[in-house]
Parts: sequence; C-alpha cells; structure tokens
Amino acid sequence: NYTPNKDKLCIYGIVDSDNRDDNPVNINTLFFTDTHDLETLILSTDYKILFRISEGKISSDDIKKALLLSYQLSVTREVIRENTSSNDLSLGSISGSLSNIKFNLFVYDNKINVFKLIHYVNNRNLDKDKINKIIDKVINNKIISEKVDKKTGNWKGNWKSFDYSKIPNFWNIVNGHDILHFLIYQCKYAKLTFENKNDYPMDRRFEQKLVEKYDYSKFTKTNIYKKMKQAGLLTL
Repeated sequence: NYTPNKDKLCIYGIVDSDNRDDNPVNINTLFFTDTHDLETLILSTDYKILFRISEGKISSDDIKKALLLSYQLSVTREVIRENTSSNDLSLGSISGSLSNIKFNLFVYDNKINVFKLIHYVNNRNLDKDKINKIIDKVINNKIISEKVDKKTGNWKGNWKSFDYSKIPNFWNIVNGHDILHFLIYQCKYAKLTFENKNDYPMDRRFEQKLVEKYDYSKFTKTNIYKKMKQAGLLTL
C-alpha cells in the first residue's frame, strides 16, 4: 500500500488513465495520461504517426476502420459488462491485451455484430434463453440502443462516414491494444510493421514504435505535459 513517505524517494511515473480506478489515492509523483493509455495519447496528438511508422503502407482507410471497430468494441464490451454477471460471459476473451481474438466471428462489413459477439464470449455455454435475455438487455441499453440495428445486431452506419472527432471523449473510450489488433485484422502491412522476430509481445512493440516516432512537439499541448512541467520535471 502507498504511504506518504514514498514521496521522498522522488520516483515519478506516467500511468495509463484506465488504471486510475486502481489508484484511488492522489499520488503527486504519478502522472495519468490525458486519454485511455499512452498509445491513444500519442495517436490523438500525432495522428500521422502511423503513416511514418509504416512508410505509408498503412492507409488512412485502414486507420479509420480500426478506430471505428475499436470504438464499437469498447462500447459494446462495457455495456455487456454492466448488464451481466461476471460469471455469465468471458469478456476476457475479447480483451485488447490478447492477440488471438477471432474477429471474423463477430465482425461483418467493418461492423461489430452484437449478437455474434455475445455468443463468442459465451464459453460457459449458457442456455439459449439466458443468452437471449442478455442480448435483449444489451441492445436495449440506452448507451447502445440507437447505435445498433435490433433486428440484425449490427452496428449502424458506414465506416466511410465515420468521424471520431465528433464523438465526445473518443480517445478515453478506445484503447491502444484494440486499435493495434484491428489494424492487423484490416491490413497485412500492420502485422509486418509491428511483429518482432524475437517473439517480443506485439502490443509492446506497437507502443515502442509509437514512442520512437512520436513528434514530441505535440506533447506540449497535453495536460500531462503541463502537470509534469509544473512539477519541475520538464524545462522545455
């Protein structure tokens, strides 16, 4: 557990914002990212970085599709979590930290199918009636009810018209791991860009590449930069 004396060690850290709930104490040596995690902080401030990393082989369409699907998955996953018991479904099987998610079983025409997704995470073999009740609760949830076709289970809309800038708190909703895995799902060049022959985890390789190619002049526009500067950690 944290004790005030630890401040005297002068050890500072940058923490992904999604871990904020795990750190309820306000520790003045920890700086939380403005967005969901470090990857989304970088992407939100330096959108063209993926073009530089892949030397243009990852297209703007690939990125747009990955961002859309990441948003759909994040929202759907959270709604399912809020409307089911932790023992009902295995949401860990669609965690962004996994690399073996079978997106083809619940992604159709660049859209998440909520019905198929719920069946995908039903590895506890719940009976048909219970699954149907879960589906009904999820698609009628106020957060998602207008976003999903209740007959087909598909998210509405078209990826071509998707504009993440019009979604409030978009970069706090999506996470870097989902974006990476959907990039790989959509674009073969993404896997070639972020794979590592030494079996280094691909999500860590993704984070490493983003850090290496980041335009740090963009960092000065973030809240975390301002807090770090106020703490005397940055001079620029």
